[in-house]
Amino acid sequence: MERILVIGCSGAGKSTLSRALGQQLNLPVIHLDRAYWRAGWRSISDAEFASAVDELIKAPRWVMDGNFARTMEVRLQRADTVVYLDFPRWRCLWRVTKRVLLWHCSSAPMRSDMSDGCPEKWDWEFIEWVWNFRRVHHQATLAALARHAHRLRIITLRTPADVRKFLSLLQADSTQSSPAVSGFAYAVRATSPDSPSRPPPPRPAPATATHESSPPPAARPTPPASPPHQKAGSHSG
Repeated sequence: MERILVIGCSGAGKSTLSRALGQQLNLPVIHLDRAYWRAGWRSISDAEFASAVDELIKAPRWVMDGNFARTMEVRLQRADTVVYLDFPRWRCLWRVTKRVLLWHCSSAPMRSDMSDGCPEKWDWEFIEWVWNFRRVHHQATLAALARHAHRLRIITLRTPADVRKFLSLLQADSTQSSPAVSGFAYAVRATSPDSPSRPPPPRPAPATATHESSPPPAARPTPPASPPHQKAGSHSG
């Protein structure tokens, strides 16, 4: 895991997870919001942002958080791992609401993942974006991941418990001489994009071929004759 993309809706915890991954894996952390926004919530042009992303992904090692669909493809081509925080919208809404309220009601400094001069704000355009994120972006995200599933580790986390377990298993890997879980398939909903949300039932073990020396199968018992008062083949009641 040298180049990790962390994606998901606002409020899912992308920046927090990125910082934790950076600390545990000793990787530099890149917040794409800082590259895109300027003071006063002014965005740079698409061309400028694409050029900035092209430079950022050239680094040999990083954790990078952010969605930005228009640059997703080049980032997926460069990444070796994607962590998709597929959280329900109610949780994302609650978190962004809490974040805004806490910032406005305290003397907390600017978020480290946001550009200077971009304070927390609450507007209906942003709330609508969070509310509709999964409906609008989820299938497109899965399609993008599917195009690279043959070479990417794709880890889908859907709850805070999933995130905690993932980081715990990652920590266990870093303290052992051999990986705790092979290939980072962490059994924390570590799935390919087209996997169902529930694990499929286990496949039955293949039947063992019968050898000539094996005993023949037991003969089926002969069914009893129909009772005297009931003709054979009739049904009672």
